[in-house]
Amino acid sequence: MPQQFATRGNEIIGVGDGDGAVVESMLLTYDTNQRLQKEHLAAPLLTDLWTIDAGTKYYEDAAQKVGESIEKASQAIEKRGAEPYSTVK
Repeated sequence: MPQQFATRGNEIIGVGDGDGAVVESMLLTYDTNQRLQKEHLAAPLLTDLWTIDAGTKYYEDAAQKVGESIEKASQAIEKRGAEPYSTVK
């Protein structure tokens, strides 16, 4: 059974689900930042390393959920159009 933790609203979220959600959001944010940089609308992100910590008991669940989240983020990024964020020239 995956380890779980309580959120402020007292809902229970599995460690793998939480890790996966963070990774998916991070990848989408990174893609958005890269697109904004091309338009000179954002500064570069300063993240060189990303580490997810899951103990040996929860590693398999976290790895599976993170892998699924990477795939979901990749699909969402592919669906994004190439339209610029700004129309100012």
